[in-house]
Amino acid sequence: MFGVPLIVGAATLAGLLAALLHEGAGWVAAWFGLGLPLALTVWHVVRAYAPRNRATRPR
Repeated sequence: MFGVPLIVGAATLAGLLAALLHEGAGWVAAWFGLGLPLALTVWHVVRAYAPRNRATRPR
C-alpha cells in the first residue's frame, strides 16, 4: 500500500543528497531522483485529462 510512495520518497532523498554531496555522476543521480516525482505527476495528469477511447462493437 505504501510501497510506491516510499520508493519515490527514497529516490527523492537520494537525489537531494547526491546533488549536495557529489559532483560528476552525482548530478545524474540528482536529476533522476528529483525528476521522478515531477515525471510521475505529469504522467498522472496526462492520464486524467486524456480522452478515453471507448470503442463500440458493431451490432
